[in-house]
Amino acid sequence: MQRLGREVGIKVEEPSWIEVQSNLTNDFTTAIRSDMDRENTKIALVIIPFYKDDQFKKTSVKSFLDKGGIIS
Repeated sequence: MQRLGREVGIKVEEPSWIEVQSNLTNDFTTAIRSDMDRENTKIALVIIPFYKDDQFKKTSVKSFLDKGGIIS
């Protein structure tokens, strides 16, 4: 991945981790906002525990990242 990244001009580093202690939507976005380097982060993988009728959380977190210009 790092070799490919150099070929296309992208710096690939070891992933950083953010753990959220609750399942509240606001806690996800707050943790991302406070712990993520938004200047240098271009891609984010977010794993959200998914419960019935919980599409709102996925949509909200994705929208938050999209507005920041981060692919998720």
